[in-house]
Amino acid sequence: MYILPTLDYELYLGSSTGSVDNCLIRPTTMLCRCVADANAKFTFFVDATYLLRLKDYTSVSTQASADYNKIVNQLESLSRQGHDLELHIHPHWAYSNYDDGHWTLDDHHYCLHDMTADEAVSLVGNCKALLEQIKQDEVRVYRAGGFSTQPTSLLADVFRACNLVADSSVCPGMVYHSPHQQYDYSNCPAKSMYRFSDNICVENQQGHFIEIPISMFNVSPLFHWRFALRKVFKSSRHTTIGDGVSIPATKQSIRRRLLHYTPCIITNDGMKVDNLFAAYKSMRAAGSDLMCIIGHPKLATRYSIDMFGLFSKQVAENGDSFVTAAELIAKELAKAKKQ
Repeated sequence: MYILPTLDYELYLGSSTGSVDNCLIRPTTMLCRCVADANAKFTFFVDATYLLRLKDYTSVSTQASADYNKIVNQLESLSRQGHDLELHIHPHWAYSNYDDGHWTLDDHHYCLHDMTADEAVSLVGNCKALLEQIKQDEVRVYRAGGFSTQPTSLLADVFRACNLVADSSVCPGMVYHSPHQQYDYSNCPAKSMYRFSDNICVENQQGHFIEIPISMFNVSPLFHWRFALRKVFKSSRHTTIGDGVSIPATKQSIRRRLLHYTPCIITNDGMKVDNLFAAYKSMRAAGSDLMCIIGHPKLATRYSIDMFGLFSKQVAENGDSFVTAAELIAKELAKAKKQ
């Protein structure tokens, strides 16, 4: 089985974005260090809209300039080490403002479909160009901010215009509606990878684009009660390294998790890393060929980093292989070419 560990490289998106050092630089370094012995490489989905907007302020703010340089230096180093850099878009950054080290975020352009088609193509194209300049290689894979890819017709137009070939945003079985996020993946193919055209939830074997869904695992209400209690009785090992504030979940989604078994993304974030081992065992037993894990440096804790280090060693000992999104897409395109 291939293991695809992905990290959304971003600040917080709530009332406080947090600092670059604690949300990005420090936890990323720690995460890379914890998987070094297993020779695992991450795919970083870089919030390039934030980076592009931060760059706008480098000429007028010494703090913005310092933060921008730290991020670029780290990303260049990650790329040289063999980690993959791919595109993550939170459009609201393009409309947000920076003053005296603080961001005032725009809540009205959270999803790509909050923009016109021309605006979306221009933004994604500029973000992709910046990331390719840093990566010194082509960027071909996309992850939507807030997992919000629908309606896919706009996304498909953007992919064609910007030469993107793959997406990794779909969370099979999940439905979520809030003022910020809207998606319905209840009827998506139950596959580790598939092709699509103008509807991301409909497989099209001749489709131009490839979907790499985030792997899912059914979680009991008991886990979420334990998770809630851990938040009340904080300990240093379970405190996030990131120092910002997340967008709160809807009351409906919280109620559902506390009362029912729910499909959850397989992640190495915080206490949720505990589900990773059971999900891995279950997927291996079922003969799955790919496990796509999502995480966020900002949500890492000392506990989750230690546990993910143990997980990476277990994967290596079992003879399974780590893979990046770029490597996976190259294999898929080469296979399609032979057919």
